[in-house]
Amino acid sequence: MKEYLICHYAEIGLKGNNRGFFENQLKKNIRNSWPDFDFEKIKTISKRIILEIDGLSVEEKIIWQKKLKKIFGIAYFSFARESKATEKAMAQTGLKLLAEKDFNSFCVRVQRSDKDFPFTSIEMEKRIGALILKKTKKKVDLKNPDQILFVEIIKGHVFVYLEKILGAGGLPVGTAGRAICLLSDGIDSPVAAWQMMKRGLEIIFLHFSSYSKDEALALNKVKKIVKELNNYQGQSKLYLIPFKNWQQKVLKRAGRYGCLLCKRTMLELAERIAQKEKCFTLVTGDSLGQVASQTLENMRAIDKIVNLLILRPLIGFNKQEIINLAQKINTYNLSIIPTKFYCQDILPPHPITRANLEQLIKLEEEIEIETESIKKEILSQAQINIFH
Repeated sequence: MKEYLICHYAEIGLKGNNRGFFENQLKKNIRNSWPDFDFEKIKTISKRIILEIDGLSVEEKIIWQKKLKKIFGIAYFSFARESKATEKAMAQTGLKLLAEKDFNSFCVRVQRSDKDFPFTSIEMEKRIGALILKKTKKKVDLKNPDQILFVEIIKGHVFVYLEKILGAGGLPVGTAGRAICLLSDGIDSPVAAWQMMKRGLEIIFLHFSSYSKDEALALNKVKKIVKELNNYQGQSKLYLIPFKNWQQKVLKRAGRYGCLLCKRTMLELAERIAQKEKCFTLVTGDSLGQVASQTLENMRAIDKIVNLLILRPLIGFNKQEIINLAQKINTYNLSIIPTKFYCQDILPPHPITRANLEQLIKLEEEIEIETESIKKEILSQAQINIFH
């Protein structure tokens, strides 16, 4: 019998009349994950994305499994074999799969979405289970079996498999729009980007480069972080903005407001890139109270420089919670590679924690950092990297 990949989703099933839009984007993202695969045989049946994969080698199945685990929108997936729609055929297909396993107890779980099928799910579990019991002489254990045989009966198809592989969940990347993520080389912002990808946002990365030494090595670290995150959205764009010259001109004159001036300028430049990319949303890795710039007063002062929606998905997370997620998505070990920014050498030890917005704007005017020529000069030096 033919082999299939059965991809189940969760949230997409709640989308009502818009479900087709989400399903199509999920199928597109699956296609993008493996461009060389023949996707003529991908279809949607009974709230499932189904791919015919007959002839895949064991190695190719392992690759598929790794890729599908990182595609948002998939709740779980299974490598299945098709069966004829009779209890005897389902049991025979199940026995072929079970022959490859070592187990002492089993149970059968049937999911029947085809309500025209003459027997209920429970009735089919009993019928298939009885046939397998007769052949294998293994114990039936409905509570804690060594092996579960799954059977899905849908319109026009019956699929049999042994394992449900957990997916990434969430919504397909691209269904919620696009956003610019201000990406540092630290722990927090990669996790923030990942969190928003999970909610369906396509992320464009923006990194401001201002290293005091070993810049090439540091930028390579940033690219590796984006490459890791790209596993979750299939194609990514990274803007690298040289920012050290601006800091050299401004920060020594900014005193305790230096960090805020820096962040406001970064947001303003990010807004220019957002306009170019036709999006109206920024994503940052801020966590309330974690550092001096992330108090309510300072975040308000920073935000006022732009007319964009700013998302802070980590705002209520503590550091350990963020670290746990960074480890889960494989960015943590990259993020903790030591680097040193130029601003670390010159910023005062006690930056302002509760900014006065009027005073901040006055300081900007005095330092004359808001000139159009400076912004254009910085953006003209941007480097764009594409990841596939």
